[in-house]
Amino acid sequence: SKYFGGSTLSEIGQAFNRIDTNGDDQLTWEEFTGASTGYAVAEKIATAMRDPVAKAELKALFESLDGDSDGKVSGKEWGSKVYQNQDIMKKYFGGSTLSEIGQAFNKIDADGDDQLTWEELTTQAGSYLAASNLTAAMTTDEGKAEMKALFDSLDKDGDGKVSGK
Repeated sequence: SKYFGGSTLSEIGQAFNRIDTNGDDQLTWEEFTGASTGYAVAEKIATAMRDPVAKAELKALFESLDGDSDGKVSGKEWGSKVYQNQDIMKKYFGGSTLSEIGQAFNKIDADGDDQLTWEELTTQAGSYLAASNLTAAMTTDEGKAEMKALFDSLDKDGDGKVSGK
């Protein structure tokens, strides 16, 4: 929990799911170390949440993406609006191409249900703390060694993957 945030098994499990980019319920070393770059979205959202004007702009964007006004943005709704909203979506979710902006959806959709709620979106702001801790650890040889030792200790069967079990 030092690097991933959360104090309960549920919170740590959610962090696991965010890092498991291919959804196979196992972490590779590449996914494990790639998590530090995957949290750029969380940083942008966290920054917006600290500024009332930006937060209001982000909320308005969320509502505009919610095409059927059900309080959720589906992957389809997100994808269909990337082109027309690319500048503001890039501002809050990162990415330099339409594809990268589109992929931000999966980074935010922590539970993998292909739906984003406002609460799920704002939860990403809390993920930023975990991201910054992980990023900081990966900038030093000592931090990388500590992360590798942690990864290896979680890799119970030595296959280079950490299972969600």
